[in-house]
Amino acid sequence: MHKILLIIQREYFSRVKKKSFLLMTFLVPLFFIALYGGIFYLTKKSFKDAHAHVYILDQQGDFAQHLKSDPNITFTVSDRSLKDLKVQIKDDEQNSSILVIPKDIYQKSAIELISADKANITIQNSIARQLEGIIRLTEYKKLGIDPQVLVSVQPHIKVNAKELTEDGQEKNSNTGIAMGIGVGLAVLVYLSLFLYGVQVMRGVIEEKSNRIIEVIISSVKPFQLMMGKIIGIGMVGLTQFLLWILLTGGLIFLATKLLNKEVVEQAAMQQGSFRYGRYEPIRRHWTRIWHLTTSRVC
Repeated sequence: MHKILLIIQREYFSRVKKKSFLLMTFLVPLFFIALYGGIFYLTKKSFKDAHAHVYILDQQGDFAQHLKSDPNITFTVSDRSLKDLKVQIKDDEQNSSILVIPKDIYQKSAIELISADKANITIQNSIARQLEGIIRLTEYKKLGIDPQVLVSVQPHIKVNAKELTEDGQEKNSNTGIAMGIGVGLAVLVYLSLFLYGVQVMRGVIEEKSNRIIEVIISSVKPFQLMMGKIIGIGMVGLTQFLLWILLTGGLIFLATKLLNKEVVEQAAMQQGSFRYGRYEPIRRHWTRIWHLTTSRVC
């Protein structure tokens, strides 16, 4: 047992004192903070770029009059050529796009959205939903079906999942959060097995290539050597993960305090999504996750 402890001590301190260990220990939390800041920046930028001015070229002739502007999109029917509109949207400072509705849209169910930059996915989905609704209503009329009747017979069921505690009380079952934690832990297990399993292998190869293993085997058993290596490197991994959790949690907590959460909600409300309540459940879900994250870090 004493020999195993000596091997554990040697493996642990020889790796903890390496510059690569210290470098990775401090770089990984900074990477997560950079990722956190990048997500915040892209989210804020997407809110700013969410409103689009869309010029409609309706080659079919029945769609332009049915497309309705909303807080995210302003539709403008244009009689200019596609070439002239391309030049215009390149010179526009605002987020502009060209919606080309072909004559065979009923057959191919496809359109073109031309933008000077990458088109916002929210804008694409909003346009697609409106066009799908127009086509759907047209097909209903052809079949002699009243759309209001179909809407009235489409129930919406909201499932409030509950779970029983040990004392018989009910509480909300946060299945999505539990699933996310499970996936995150599974990724951590995979990374730890991959990273630190490779370290055990490289340590054995290094000692064998330097012929140190021949001297060590003369004084300890192979089982003691391998057990000491596995436990020592495992302790290195646990130390590094613990430091990652503490540093990342502390930095995220500070970043969360510095970045005012209300800025994101106000930017989203300006786009009208929350104003009409369509994404209210999603907002409540992410707000609950934010509160759980900050409470656990505290």
